[in-house]
Amino acid sequence: MKWYKKILSLIPIILTSLLLSFFVWFSAVNSKDPTEEITYTRPIPIEILGQNPQFTISEQSAGNVTVTIKAPRSVHNALSNDINLIRATINISALQEGQLELVPDISIDVKPAKLVDYSPKTVRLSLEKLVTQTFAIKLNQTGNLSMGMEARKARLEYSEVQVTGPESKMAKVSEVLATIDMSTVTGNVNKQVALQAVDSQGTVIEGLTLSPSRINVTIPILQKGGYKNAFLALIPIGSPA
Repeated sequence: MKWYKKILSLIPIILTSLLLSFFVWFSAVNSKDPTEEITYTRPIPIEILGQNPQFTISEQSAGNVTVTIKAPRSVHNALSNDINLIRATINISALQEGQLELVPDISIDVKPAKLVDYSPKTVRLSLEKLVTQTFAIKLNQTGNLSMGMEARKARLEYSEVQVTGPESKMAKVSEVLATIDMSTVTGNVNKQVALQAVDSQGTVIEGLTLSPSRINVTIPILQKGGYKNAFLALIPIGSPA
């Protein structure tokens, strides 16, 4: 029994030695690679995961987050060299349309590291059904031709366009225009023109996809009878001062 008591008496000494050794090791490591708390000013883009192709995000309150991380200096160096090691994701695979307020999931692919804080804490999303409709393309000629010039019937490369976008925006589309300013035309028109979806007030609706997005427009321009082009030449008189 004496040897048993002797071993028991040594246990506090052994534990104390181990504890002191750990503190010495920890101090040595921490002095070479101290732990620091840093706020990363470079924004981390929010990745949207699991989006149903039948839905679209029409509004999103934030596209990035900023993070504060506590980690050894060596880890911060790795994160500074490759900010993609920090990810911010939102999974919407199980969600339906509507107004949503979601918490981004922040992951750090280098260890050891502790996420201390991030902003914003939540992101508001508006998830809507994706709608596609076909519209006739209307040629919108603005301005007037120069005197003596006459426009003949225009020819459009395509007569229809497919417009895709959130249900709320698609409900506002009144028509799709191909606009040409005729006041700048000096001869036959043969050019690519961008298409624009507009509402009943003629305001362009952003955030829609048009296919095709541009078409070729051809307009023959003729000179009326009794008119002809004349060129005016200015002849300076005298010598410059």
